[in-house]
Amino acid sequence: MFGSCPTGHTLSTLTIPFHAILRGILNADSMAVAIGAVTKPRRASAGNYLIGKAGEAFDIEAGPTTFNFICPGEGLMTHANHFQKANPAIRDAIPSLWPDSLVRDFRASKLLKAEHPRITYLLFRICYGITLTVPTQSVPTPEGN
Repeated sequence: MFGSCPTGHTLSTLTIPFHAILRGILNADSMAVAIGAVTKPRRASAGNYLIGKAGEAFDIEAGPTTFNFICPGEGLMTHANHFQKANPAIRDAIPSLWPDSLVRDFRASKLLKAEHPRITYLLFRICYGITLTVPTQSVPTPEGN
C-alpha cells in the first residue's frame, strides 16, 4: 500500500531525526524556511535550535509535537540545557538530571547583560563553564574577581 512502511507504520507517523532537521535548517534559503524546518515536521526527539543570520536570531525549543519560540531581549539571548519556557505539552527532564543548567543559564544571562555589547570569547567561556560542583561558588568575572 502506498504510504506504508515495512514496520506497519504509515508515513504520517514517521518522525524526523534531529540531524535531518539541522540539515533542513542549513539548506534553507531564508529565515522562514529555516524556522519551518523545525516547526513543520513531527520531530523524533526534543532539541534546541538557534537560528540566525546577521542581525537576527531566534531560538526554538522543540519537543516531538510542540515547540516554544524565543526572541532575543535587548539584543541578547542565553540558553542552557533546559527548556526556558513552560509548556505543559513538554516534559523537561533536564533540571532533575542536571540542575546546574538552571543556575548556568541565570548566571550567564546576568554576566552577559552586564557586559553587553562588549562580550568576549573569554566572558562567554566563563559564563558557560560554571557548574554546581561547589554550590556556594562565587561567580567569576572576566577580571578574575
